[in-house]
Amino acid sequence: MNIKLKPVLTFLGLSIMLSGCLFPASQSAINYYDLDTPQTAPSPEVRIIIEGFENLAGCSDKMRYRIDRNRQVFDEQNKWIQSPEEMLSRYLSASLTGNASGKSYRLRGKLEVFEIDLHNETVSMQCSFTIFQDGSDLKLSQTYRKTIELKKKSPQEFAEAFSAAAAGLAEEIKKISLNSIK
Repeated sequence: MNIKLKPVLTFLGLSIMLSGCLFPASQSAINYYDLDTPQTAPSPEVRIIIEGFENLAGCSDKMRYRIDRNRQVFDEQNKWIQSPEEMLSRYLSASLTGNASGKSYRLRGKLEVFEIDLHNETVSMQCSFTIFQDGSDLKLSQTYRKTIELKKKSPQEFAEAFSAAAAGLAEEIKKISLNSIK
């Protein structure tokens, strides 16, 4: 090899190797999604304090998709703003925690299903919950499940479907607290 070419080839080789360090691969921005803001005001007749939900669904802040019967994948680019049980607790608190001077209730629950099923083009949410009347031994336990068909497969659509499921749960809890526990 010619001695004059050696420095040039060395420079070119180092330039190629260092270009990976100087110009890192561009990363796509992470998109964060949340449940809608509740549209209904808390009932003035009862006060429901949300004590929280336990996450039994195995979901996290990363969106997770079922792509066939037994296979699920995580989406690194689209995430929830909080874990699903925290979003649900926050949504229900905004929907149900009023300043009623009447009866007061506490609610505890378990988030059992929080699933985006791309194979069947549905979103499903299932919760079991117990409502306790303050100052009483009265309590009522129930399970709520909502499956919504997707119009299209997009993170925005998933967030809207879970928002609709959370709204249905809030209405169910409100109805129970007003009618069932007397």
